[in-house]
Amino acid sequence: NALCDKHIFEAVKIKAFACYGGNAAFPCDYKEAVRLLEILLKEFGFGYAANTLGFIYYDGKLTGKPDFDKAFAYFAIGSNYNVSEAKLKFADMLLLGDAGNPDPVLAYNMYLQVYHDARIRFESGEYHVDLPESAVRISRALKLFPDQKVRRLKLLLEAAYASFCRYQSNRLY
Repeated sequence: NALCDKHIFEAVKIKAFACYGGNAAFPCDYKEAVRLLEILLKEFGFGYAANTLGFIYYDGKLTGKPDFDKAFAYFAIGSNYNVSEAKLKFADMLLLGDAGNPDPVLAYNMYLQVYHDARIRFESGEYHVDLPESAVRISRALKLFPDQKVRRLKLLLEAAYASFCRYQSNRLY
């Protein structure tokens, strides 16, 4: 707590994520988590803080009711920091129009960005990347086009294989 009060990055990060989920040292406290995550974002440019803030607002954890406008803004910030999970959620919100008019073309292109980056990293042996998540989303987006069944199946098989590799390399998944 003392280091956190001095805005020492690691201390703020540890306490922020502890308050987000709760643990033996810090009970779950979304208000405190938001305060600390905003410090991480503003003072240290920590993109994962924006991603977590996006989920807090998307899930309505702070007030009991989702705030899609704030969630959208934080996912956009996380996307700019190249946080793939934030990019995927931002694209989901674009696809569904959760914070305004739907933009399926932009959403699809964001899915492709995450997919291509993850595919390169996966082929290098990084199995923890968001390849399964992005491949499934692209496959769902392609449902709109009946002539894309083969491509959809290829993506779903790729997602299944990537998930299997992830599980084999890290049983925590």
